[in-house]
Amino acid sequence: MGDDFPRAVEELREWAVERGCITIAAHPGYSRYHGIPLNAVSRMARLFDAIEVWNAYTPPHFNLLAMKLADDLGHTPVSGSDAHVPSMVGVAPTLVEVDSDNAEGVVEAIARARTRPTIGFPGVRAIIENIGWSIYRVID
Repeated sequence: MGDDFPRAVEELREWAVERGCITIAAHPGYSRYHGIPLNAVSRMARLFDAIEVWNAYTPPHFNLLAMKLADDLGHTPVSGSDAHVPSMVGVAPTLVEVDSDNAEGVVEAIARARTRPTIGFPGVRAIIENIGWSIYRVID
């Protein structure tokens, strides 16, 4: 992506639209893992196509707040595994109803709210691997 990748939400939205992408508010309300504050998501709702309502590594209370926010705003709900280690892959996938089996079809389906988030929790192995990954990331 390089140095020209936008960091401000408004610029990121413009960048995404120009490239046929969507924007998703990740881990809303859970700032420990770089989540976007709930009030900021509300204020900038027009800049997001979807809201992550379930993140497998976020405490459930924050996920429930995100679910309510997405519902209140009428935004597409998605879920995510927050996979930084192999054992987290697929823990909380978003089920997407697509017309065409390609990236564009998935983007279009999310933009049209043809999604169903799932709820999943990491197992012990995933938690241990993720702790190891976190430590390695800090000391490396």
